Amino acid sequence: MSRQRIREDIRRNFADFEYRHVYADEQMLIRLSFQLYYLRKQRGWSKVELAERAGLREVTITQMESGNYELWSIKTLKRLAEALDLRLTVSFESFGTILSEMFKCAPKYLERPSFNDDLEFID
Repeated sequence: MSRQRIREDIRRNFADFEYRHVYADEQMLIRLSFQLYYLRKQRGWSKVELAERAGLREVTITQMESGNYELWSIKTLKRLAEALDLRLTVSFESFGTILSEMFKCAPKYLERPSFNDDLEFID
């Protein structure tokens, strides 16, 4: 199925209130899990290492990276952000942003440099 066809299907299906909220929730969980996985791999860390740095259990990291983890909390996200040496942002978005984000789950869209590798802070 082409990207255009997928976008058309989403636009049509989003007319249904429940559908668009369930879809958005699923996309959020998938995107979070992909990003956590890519950030960990970008740093060359094992699940054990990330878990230790974030004060979590390895099994929790495995669950978070599965795409099915629904127990995210701001507190846990902040711990992960600190372990990864990143800042955390949380925002409310319009449903239209899903159309631009849905094809951006590759590492180049989800990886972020830690502070020491951030070009804005390197002289």
